[in-house]
Parts: sequence; C-alpha cells; structure tokens
Amino acid sequence: MAGSSTCLVLISLLWQLTGSAASGALKELVGALGGSVTFPLNAIEEQVDSISWTFNKTILVMVQPMGDEKVNVIVTQNRNKERMEFLGKGHSLKLSKLMKNDSGAYHVEIHRSLSLFPITQEYVLHVYESIEEKKTTDIHQEIPNFCPHAGENTEYDTISYNHETIPKEDPVNTLYSTVQIPEKMKDPHSLPTAPDTSRLFSYENVI
Repeated sequence: MAGSSTCLVLISLLWQLTGSAASGALKELVGALGGSVTFPLNAIEEQVDSISWTFNKTILVMVQPMGDEKVNVIVTQNRNKERMEFLGKGHSLKLSKLMKNDSGAYHVEIHRSLSLFPITQEYVLHVYESIEEKKTTDIHQEIPNFCPHAGENTEYDTISYNHETIPKEDPVNTLYSTVQIPEKMKDPHSLPTAPDTSRLFSYENVI
C-alpha cells in the first residue's frame, strides 16, 4: 500500500509540473508593411515575475510587471523602443512600423513566482505589402526610364531593307538601243582632233 501511495504522489507531481510548463499552440500572425501587429497572451491570474520575448532565438525585450498596469521594460536594441507597446498589464506585445525583416519566429516565456517552469508561447509573423502599395510599386516599375518632354512628338527612325531582285521584262514598254563601236585608233595615246560624230555612235529604236 505504501508503494502505491508513493507512486500516486509522484504521478500527481509530474502532472502538476507538466501542466505548469504547458505551451500554447503555435499562432500565425499577419501584418501589413508599415502597420502594426499584436502578439496576444492570455490573462494570467498568478503573480508574474518577468516576461521575455525573443525573435529568431535572439532576446528582443524583457518585461517586469510592477502592478497597476505599470511595467519595467528592458529593450536590447534601442531602435525598437518606439515600436513596442505592452497591453493588458504588460502581457501582450504590440509591434508597430512593421518591416519585412520583422517576419520570423517569436517566442515568449512567462516566469511566475509559484512555478518552477515558465509558460511559453510560439508565434510566426508574416509581413506583407498592402495591396495599394503593391499596385503603386508595380506602376512605377512599368514606367520606362525615358520620357519625352511635354509638347514634343516622339520620332522613331525606321530602317528599310531593300531586297535586290531582277525586274521582270515588259516587252511592250521596253526601249532597245544599239551602239556602234568606232574603229580602233592607230595611236591609242593620241586624241582625235575632230572625231567623226556621225560615225561614232548611232542609235536605232526598236519598239
């Protein structure tokens, strides 16, 4: 009997420890570029000692609730101070001015005075461009780099390629000429003083 009682006590302790260290289901969040998103946490009735947030396994911020919804915040990176806000007694984190590199895995641990193990929660954040910003970006990408001045007409140079072909013969409209070559001169280096023009060339039109 003593052995069974001890076993029941051990099972009860294990159940309590497991319950205290239970983690919530993975939550996926979506935010618009330049907008804000809230990482929700369920209200905790027990006394909370500290809450730590990590982003991609890097400590992002430490929060210590001080009562009356006042919290002591320790931010690891100064550039994130103005972007963070804590809601509901400092449990939930609101992140503003979202950037694309804010997308990733977030992890929170809540340490309590009456528990050995923290409560944990996992998040995955996806940051997208809004539809209006995406349309504006697409329009700017479609505009060409060169734009003619107002009032000017754009002229384009065209290059034509002529294909050399032999024209077909039209026997009706063709004019034939015959040329009579003069006799060879005795001295090719001397020029005739009075060429016989009537003998040099003669033309005969054949229709």
